[in-house]
Amino acid sequence: MSQMLPVQRFLINELEDRERYYVLRLQKRVMRDENDPFNLPDRRFIDLFRLNKDLVFYLFRKLTPHMSESLRVTKITR
Repeated sequence: MSQMLPVQRFLINELEDRERYYVLRLQKRVMRDENDPFNLPDRRFIDLFRLNKDLVFYLFRKLTPHMSESLRVTKITR
């Protein structure tokens, strides 16, 4: 059993990839709920969001005028 079969290696890699994916999703959720992601170091921001901060700001400025104001279902005011 010193050698793993290719299928075993594949399955282990697949499980490790899924675990990394879920950890990253959880980190994104926590960050979104508790922190300002723009305070992150640049490399970490890119790792999490796949875009750099400048591009996100640019997209925000370009897209915001085209977005309609959302209606809240709750009674919480802005």
